[in-house]
Amino acid sequence: MRILFPVLFVFALAVSPLCPARAGLSDCTGLLRKLAGKAKRSYMGMAVKDLSGTDLEISDPKTGKMSALHLEEQVGSGCRGSVYRIAPAADGSPRVAKIEKSFKLPTLSRHKAIIPESTGREEMVTALLLERVAEIEKSPFFPKDPYWIRGTFPVVPILETFESAEGTVLIKPEVLNPKKLKSLPLGPDGQLDPKVERSLHQIYDLHLAVRDRVSAISTPRHEGMLIDIGTSNLFWVESEADLKRFHLKRPGFCLFETDQSSGFEGRGSRRVLNPNFNIYPTWESFKQAAIQDAKAL
Repeated sequence: MRILFPVLFVFALAVSPLCPARAGLSDCTGLLRKLAGKAKRSYMGMAVKDLSGTDLEISDPKTGKMSALHLEEQVGSGCRGSVYRIAPAADGSPRVAKIEKSFKLPTLSRHKAIIPESTGREEMVTALLLERVAEIEKSPFFPKDPYWIRGTFPVVPILETFESAEGTVLIKPEVLNPKKLKSLPLGPDGQLDPKVERSLHQIYDLHLAVRDRVSAISTPRHEGMLIDIGTSNLFWVESEADLKRFHLKRPGFCLFETDQSSGFEGRGSRRVLNPNFNIYPTWESFKQAAIQDAKAL
């Protein structure tokens, strides 16, 4: 960890001439973040194990029963875990298993901080939000006439949870050919399509309502929970089958996952939750991030 960040810093300095002198600070900062993100993903690609084609021994946390889960090809990988296709459900619905990242070589725990240990926390956060949906809907920030069905949360559900030597395993429906924000065209004026903007605004209002009514997990301070609404965590839903599948009344965005948009620092009683870069203090800041993401093509 101590080696990696200086390398990323030097890397950022090396590419800084790519920012023209007339560019604004936010534009250059955004570019450097994207380049640093690419460097981080490249590092993870080299350092993390690929479990494709293996049988993973899993245990049911409720019963302790052991079984084997065959992992097919890896279909996704991000900061919070790797995703593998598994056998479909009994009704034929495609499923995936999301597993915490494991390194190819023995690694000190402090070096693993490059990859947040949040797969288990994701299950906790998802369960908590579903439990508190009725309370969240009472918040003055909660969107009027949301495009998702009341009493639900616009997120890919967790079907089952298991434990393994590789970490927590989450079983989810597979999102086939997800349409991400950057694949949605901007208007001729370079702005978001009105229906896309309305959906994003409701996602932003939802995140404010969560912060208003739910406390963050594992923090000594009673701060409101900030969920990750970063544009890379969103996909557009519009087909009738998927609207029904993800409990939406009309086309809009769904979250791939719900986790705290934060990271832990410190140990023991000094272990606190600090925000990361996916924090948007205003609707305008979130909207501009979305526009920049759409323009990244």
